[in-house]
Amino acid sequence: MKRIFIIALAFLTLSGTINAQKKKGKNSTNRKELKWDWDGTKSGNETIDKYLFEIDTLYNRVITYKDSIDCFNMFYDTLYVNDKIYVMAHMSDSEGRLVSRSRVNWQCAEAYTQGTNIILDMTNAGLSSASAALALPELGLNAFKFGKYVKGGPAVISEGIKAIKEVRGKWLANSRNWKSMKDGALPNAAAIGYDGFSDNVVEKLNKCYYIKELNEEDPTYAE
Repeated sequence: MKRIFIIALAFLTLSGTINAQKKKGKNSTNRKELKWDWDGTKSGNETIDKYLFEIDTLYNRVITYKDSIDCFNMFYDTLYVNDKIYVMAHMSDSEGRLVSRSRVNWQCAEAYTQGTNIILDMTNAGLSSASAALALPELGLNAFKFGKYVKGGPAVISEGIKAIKEVRGKWLANSRNWKSMKDGALPNAAAIGYDGFSDNVVEKLNKCYYIKELNEEDPTYAE
């Protein structure tokens, strides 16, 4: 009788895995909080333990990715010199500190690459969800204890992918706007022909800003 209940639990867990995959992409406005409370205790089953460790690792990677990579904010300023209008773009971190162009370029690429790698690893982990669920009957009564963790795996994968895509999307938008300023930008601040800049200002502009002449026919900017 116990065997029947355990097998039933495995199929319920497997059913939850399939349903989670079917619902992926639906109800995106009802974002769930990413939760995972496995304490590292092993079941003794290689398939299940490998799966739980994989989910645990991915969960921590998502949290680290969200917490450690601040999405910079982009700002525009205009400058009128010698009958010409220039637009100047720079980025600041979450505390309002100016960020160098090299750091922005590196961090945008790094954030996108990291996010893509996590999504790929989570997608691959999802392929192991069914195998872990079907291995639960081998645990006997411990299947009830570890079944909740196995069942929680697909939720971590689904919500984790959504969280990564959201953060990565912000970086991608920033990166595109930043690149649009970089393309065609002046070689340096001195090209503006304004003598009122101090050496410190020129150094900061060349290090942190992209400057472009604003043409009236340019559809990128509003008046």
